[in-house]
Amino acid sequence: MNQQSRDRLIQAALEGRPQWSGSPHPSSYGPTICAMLLVMQGSGGTVKKRYEYAGLSREPQTCPECEQVLRSEYSLGVHFNDDHGFDWLTICNKMPVSDEA
Repeated sequence: MNQQSRDRLIQAALEGRPQWSGSPHPSSYGPTICAMLLVMQGSGGTVKKRYEYAGLSREPQTCPECEQVLRSEYSLGVHFNDDHGFDWLTICNKMPVSDEA
């Protein structure tokens, strides 16, 4: 996850923005949103562009909490949000840091 995405999670925490957890997710980008939709919000385009925008790896990831193997960094973030119920800042701290130029 890139710094821009981390900053979005931190800002959501500072603003007290409601965090959605679970499924199904509401279709609109209202005030309640899950962590991974928040970091991809405004990216538009293809799945590849959304991953690049948020600095997310498409490689398999292992959850440091439960050792579940997930198909991508996006899936890891959803897992943190929905399955572990982590808040904005915990997700920010637990997501892998991307190498940025």
